[in-house]
Amino acid sequence: MVDEVLRQFRALCAIPRATFHEEACAEYIARKGLEYGCKVVRDGKNNVMLEKGAHPGYGHRPLLILQAHMDMVCKKEPGHEYDPLRDGIRLIEEEGKITADGTTLGADNGIGVAVILEILRGAVPCGPVRGIFTVEEEQGMGGAKNLDASWLQGTYFISLDWTSTRTSCIGCAASRSIRVKKNLRWRPPKHDTAFRLKLVGLPGGHSGLDIGHVRRNAICEMVQILQNIQLLGVNIELAGIEGGTAGNVIPDSCMCTVSATLDKEEELKELIAVMDGQLNADSQLAKESVHLTADRVRQPGKVLERKCMKEMLDFIQSVPDGVLKPLPYEGGLVQLSANTGKVSVEEDLDLVIMARGNEEQLLDAYYSRIQYQALRYHMIPEQISREPGFASAPDGKLIRKVCGIYKAQNKEELIPEAVHAGLECGYFKQKNPGLELIVLGADLKDIHTTGETLYTERLRLLCSLLEELLGTIE
Repeated sequence: MVDEVLRQFRALCAIPRATFHEEACAEYIARKGLEYGCKVVRDGKNNVMLEKGAHPGYGHRPLLILQAHMDMVCKKEPGHEYDPLRDGIRLIEEEGKITADGTTLGADNGIGVAVILEILRGAVPCGPVRGIFTVEEEQGMGGAKNLDASWLQGTYFISLDWTSTRTSCIGCAASRSIRVKKNLRWRPPKHDTAFRLKLVGLPGGHSGLDIGHVRRNAICEMVQILQNIQLLGVNIELAGIEGGTAGNVIPDSCMCTVSATLDKEEELKELIAVMDGQLNADSQLAKESVHLTADRVRQPGKVLERKCMKEMLDFIQSVPDGVLKPLPYEGGLVQLSANTGKVSVEEDLDLVIMARGNEEQLLDAYYSRIQYQALRYHMIPEQISREPGFASAPDGKLIRKVCGIYKAQNKEELIPEAVHAGLECGYFKQKNPGLELIVLGADLKDIHTTGETLYTERLRLLCSLLEELLGTIE
């Protein structure tokens, strides 16, 4: 089954499927469903449901619902030519693993889509199967949020949006997405030279799964750099700042344009060199490759008014970021975290933050703090989405069955765990509280980054587990 799943995955990688632009992928999945003899339903959001009846002799088996999301985080390395609305992913296949050429791979969650399509193709004798393929998971979970609850009628539900064959997920955190805006005031620059500051090479990562590791945030680092430059005596004007891609991605780079007086050029360059050296010293401890550079550019036509610039930088620095509340035992999960995920300054400031927590009151308190800070700095905060968490009973029939098969096949335990990340399962459980729900997946590393890797050698563990489960579930 592994070779066939990888063929399905290669075909998916040729289809652009950025969040909010999944039409081509939805059309492809619907065509495949017709080709495989499935009942096909496609809703107004481009969610797709494929349903196939039982194989001969398996009519007594219960319906199993399998789910994955179509969309992917689309990132590219600096200077790499890639249009996520037009281009597919160029794969680099090596022994035991697959990566992408200069972009994210999209195995999150393309490999889950591929597994379900292969099962629906009919390769595995089994009872009735329903495949649900959702959209907009990576930004707001709009597909799951708007999914028709009738699609979730059933008892056994497996999501394939996981990143390990050694563990399974039986719970996830709730989250809030917050957008902060500020009407900016501009004026012509008073200084006579300009520089483009670039901070690149931070590892980035998933704002839930990776937030507990010591991962620096490029936006927060750049704001600190700008403030340090001024504290050390170089008067700068700010013409713009751009960093990050989404609330659920830890920013790995940030760029800004500053204006300074010509007589401060050498001093500014020396400061940047010193800061670059310090960043590199820290990055060597974390096995990163961080670089801060300053290049001369054309003088901008406008810069922020000084008070406006100070308010913006002070606010971003005041935003609580990273792990905010760990569980009170060693090695525990994170109770509350936040990620300053995206900043852009054109005419106005647009800042996106994602907070995650295992208790609603913690998230309420965090948003209240953002509201208070925003008021101080004349900002406009808005909670743009709130996703529920979920928790499955570890002794449920489906979970016990899955864990039993895994142990028999691999002579080791499949470890059920809760995760400090958002999953669509929160919405699925909300729409059908009776679902017995577990999340499984292939082995992935560095999702949401250009280093994303799919480990193909262990894909057989997932395939073997599903094959036996499909044929024996009762």
